[in-house]
Amino acid sequence: MEAVKGTLKKKAEGNGRRNYLVTYDITRPKFLKKVFKICSGYGRNLQYSVFWCALTIEDVQILADKLKPLLCAEDQILFFRLQEVRTGKLQKGWVQVLGKKIAAEPDKFWIIT
Repeated sequence: MEAVKGTLKKKAEGNGRRNYLVTYDITRPKFLKKVFKICSGYGRNLQYSVFWCALTIEDVQILADKLKPLLCAEDQILFFRLQEVRTGKLQKGWVQVLGKKIAAEPDKFWIIT
């Protein structure tokens, strides 16, 4: 995990890129493969439906626009913008939801490594 984290952190530092965790729950196998292929072009696959991506805000919008047409009512894609902890203060995370809404959007979340 550390090698992945270091590589993407370095990429994220330049050109306005930030680290995102992109996760998805797709119900139809045909579209699951398409979502996986699209996400593979934007980041590193950590688990089958989890990607670590270094993206600009424009990249997030482009990726979301590519994925939206593939979703049905039961599908969901989450973009978690990862914040670095600085000066000992936990910074609030950011979540974008595509597709099925979550019951309550978390205002804070923890990424445990």
